[in-house]
Amino acid sequence: LHGGPDQRGVQYRADQRFFIINYELVLRDLSVINEQLKPDLVILDEAQRIKNWRTKLASTVKMIPSRYVFVLSGTPLENRLEDLYSLLQLVDARVLGPLWRCLLDFHITDERGKVIGYRNLSELRRRIAPVMLRRNRSLVADQLPDRTEVILDIPMNDNQLELHASALQAAGQLAQIAKRRPLTPSEQNRLLSSLLQARMACNAVGLIDKETQGSPKLSELGRLLEELCLQSNRKVVVFSQWALMTEMVERLVRDMGLGCVRLHGGVSGAKRGEMMERFRSDDSLQVFISTDAGATGLNLQSATAMINLDMPWNPAILDQRIARIHRLGQKHKVQIFLLLAEDSYEQRVAQLVKGKRDLFDNVVDPNAEEDVVGVSKKMLQNLIDDLATTSETEQGASVQAEDEAVEVPVTADDAASAPRSHTTPP
Repeated sequence: LHGGPDQRGVQYRADQRFFIINYELVLRDLSVINEQLKPDLVILDEAQRIKNWRTKLASTVKMIPSRYVFVLSGTPLENRLEDLYSLLQLVDARVLGPLWRCLLDFHITDERGKVIGYRNLSELRRRIAPVMLRRNRSLVADQLPDRTEVILDIPMNDNQLELHASALQAAGQLAQIAKRRPLTPSEQNRLLSSLLQARMACNAVGLIDKETQGSPKLSELGRLLEELCLQSNRKVVVFSQWALMTEMVERLVRDMGLGCVRLHGGVSGAKRGEMMERFRSDDSLQVFISTDAGATGLNLQSATAMINLDMPWNPAILDQRIARIHRLGQKHKVQIFLLLAEDSYEQRVAQLVKGKRDLFDNVVDPNAEEDVVGVSKKMLQNLIDDLATTSETEQGASVQAEDEAVEVPVTADDAASAPRSHTTPP
């Protein structure tokens, strides 16, 4: 159900046994749901929407009385047991008990009360086992086609390098301050802004100045689409975090004579379904372009290749992107491409996101054996540590370089090096 207030009464009075309602309507129509529908069964899809127990949406959904509840989510737990607590409150609040008890039983905190790890995970696994079913990729591996992942290292051009270096220098200075004392809100905003600019510079200068056209990543995308779409007649999904980047991609794709659709946060749910159907059924539409607004809820098995133009901070988002095409129903081998700016901040982010799985695996995997797991530092703190160290090293190196400066000639061939790639197994 969706729509304006004038449609609500007619919709809810319909003599139906099942109602499909979006989360936003629950906020508005809780009294109608409880007094008129009185559901015997509630099924929550994409239940990560209520993983934060502090939100109004989570508290409202939990006010729907129902004898039976199913909570479905494909989004992994990441370093926060509170997310699991919030979901289990809906399923069976007795499993983990009151929040204070859950925190006392399973959290390890420092002298300031900050969570630094989790304990008694074997007991936690025992408690949640009766109410949790997990179906991971290993259980359906024999039903999924092969998947190849290729990382392409793309050299940045001079303008990108200049913006990237400037942004990291500014961030490095603030990171050094952060090692000595907490940053003020203004300094924190400047740090995040600098890191944001560095990430944008890795993709295209046009994301920053809103004028410059093209970038090495877009050129590489054109070469990939030439091979995948024009030569091999395959369908491809292209992801970027930045809506403006997807606009640049759309111009490139149309200039190549390829048909495409572009999804972003401003596209309504109804139009998303129409886009998916057109992409599936229309052979002239070979490219589906999307921001991370399309990282969940899309079935795009008609595509056999995906090109990621950037690395999300959250590894689950990259997994969700890939799951748009590598899922049950896919009949063909799948290729996943990840384009990373060479020698960049973006590559460091790619290294860090690999280490965010420990808590999830040791809570929900019935074969897990660890009883205590430490909390890895947040991505931002890792980057601050790196930036502070790098900034100190560069300052020392610059002093030495002034005494040992040597001019080294660079040829055009040296500057125009081709992208390097390496392949990782599924």
